This record gives sequence, structure tokens and C-alpha cells, in this order.
Amino acid sequence: AIRKDGRANELALSVREGVLRVYVNGEEVLPPQKMPPGFTRMSQSLFAFHAGETPGKVSFRKFRLWRVKGPGDEPT
Repeated sequence: AIRKDGRANELALSVREGVLRVYVNGEEVLPPQKMPPGFTRMSQSLFAFHAGETPGKVSFRKFRLWRVKGPGDEPT
């Protein structure tokens, strides 16, 4: 799923009904993660880590956040 040839990769996260899912280039790359009880709203942030001796490069072109209304949500 992760392109290692210098082309851009697209990262997408989905949190729905207490389950976090992680996608790279449209492919789910981790098993779904059930969030612990008490997590209702989340803060979004991005973190990059390069494990190697050569310089690494990370750049973000765009960040979009969609709020999907669920049961019990009040209109905003």
C-alpha cells in the first residue's frame, strides 16, 4: 500500500462508532482499533518518524476533516 518510489502517499483515518481505521492509498493497513471507553471526540494530529541514518522527508499537502453526524448529535 505504501509507495516507496518517491510518489505521494495518501493517508486516511476513519473513526466511527468507537473504531479507528487507517488506510494508505485506499488500502486498510492496520487491523481496526477499538477505542477505550470514554473516548467520544478526538483531536487530530499528524506525526512522522524516520528510522534510518539517511535524511528523511515528510510533507503534507492537504488536511481535511469531515464530521459525520451520528445518533444523538445536535445540528451545528
